[in-house]
Amino acid sequence: MRRIFHNRAVAVLAASQSVSGIGNWITMLSLFSIIVFYGHGSVLQTSGVLLAGYAPMILCSPLAGWLCDRFNRKWIMIASEVCSGLAVVGIILSRRLELIYALLVLQSASSSFLPPATQSALPTVVEKTELTQANALLQQISSGIKIGAPLLAGFLLSFLSPQQAMILDVISYALSALILSTLPALPPQRAQQTSATENGETLPTPGMRVFLPQLVILFVMTFFLVLILGCFDLLAPTFIRDTLKQQASTFGLLIACVGLGAVIGSLWLLVRKGKPHYWRDIILGVILLTMLPGATVLASFAPAPLLALMIMVIGCLVGGVGQGFSLVQSGTLLQLLAPGTMLGRVSGIFQSTMAVAQLICLLGIPWIVPIYLSITAIFLISAIAMALLTVITILILYRDRVRSQLIPSQDEVDPISLSQM
Repeated sequence: MRRIFHNRAVAVLAASQSVSGIGNWITMLSLFSIIVFYGHGSVLQTSGVLLAGYAPMILCSPLAGWLCDRFNRKWIMIASEVCSGLAVVGIILSRRLELIYALLVLQSASSSFLPPATQSALPTVVEKTELTQANALLQQISSGIKIGAPLLAGFLLSFLSPQQAMILDVISYALSALILSTLPALPPQRAQQTSATENGETLPTPGMRVFLPQLVILFVMTFFLVLILGCFDLLAPTFIRDTLKQQASTFGLLIACVGLGAVIGSLWLLVRKGKPHYWRDIILGVILLTMLPGATVLASFAPAPLLALMIMVIGCLVGGVGQGFSLVQSGTLLQLLAPGTMLGRVSGIFQSTMAVAQLICLLGIPWIVPIYLSITAIFLISAIAMALLTVITILILYRDRVRSQLIPSQDEVDPISLSQM
């Protein structure tokens, strides 16, 4: 673990993520302030902000991954931050809502280049056995930002105008680009036809066909994980108001519990010693995450509001731990399974898959709830679906016996550890 903290490249990536992440939250809340509070915008206009943020990722992330497999990832990261900053400058100067949406699309498109570049660059700056710790550190920072940045943004907007607050985001992008400029060169990995063993023998380098079954499982599980989290974010405020009879502060408390749980989960992976077991951690994380919709269902039948609130707090905390486990090890397993020459493209498609899940939740749930299904029914279906998906995944892993096929023994990494699940 100490080696991760002394790894200069990881420290640079963490610092850059911290700075730009805080700035992103400032801009997002500033936009909501402009549209909702200053412009008296409708629900449709508010949803337009979220659509403009998610939709470009679906198309741009695979393109970003393709570029990451062909050009220096360092300069892709820097260009992403600079272009995002310029888009925010345009938003600050805009007065028309249509132009704000267009610039937000450009900002989202340029920002979508950063995750695939980071994901594909990380295995080149840390050892394979340290990928879990590196991803856990970055996930901890991301979770911490989700807890603290909205509070900071709200505080700034209490005495600054939205345009003035967004200037800080522009500064954060410039600072992030400056920090990233201190990275070493991160050229794409070149294709290798063979790999050497400890005995000096050469073996064919595993191709995409060998890794594809596990990647499909990983993509499906992550899709549903993001879908459940998106449903919770979208439906929880209404559930808290109508079922728990609580105020907006309770929603903030529950979101903070999810974030705190994610910090705890990623911290455990960061400090844990011994051989990592990636699939076991992911499956455990999904099981714990199932507690999030499960607790919501239980809370709806609780006889007392205080008991319902306690159930929700515990469910959010446990679900947050599962989120930390699943997201960290999903990223790590993706880096181990995908061939180095294709990691950028696979990472881009992975991010696009998550954006599709978020978009489906954003567009589909309002048409289903409460017209066809209640909020409790949606969460019950989500819990059952995740439980079934977990069982099916375990059965597939055992059936295919893929442990000996995915990572060559000379890598000294066992990504599946079926015998220890």
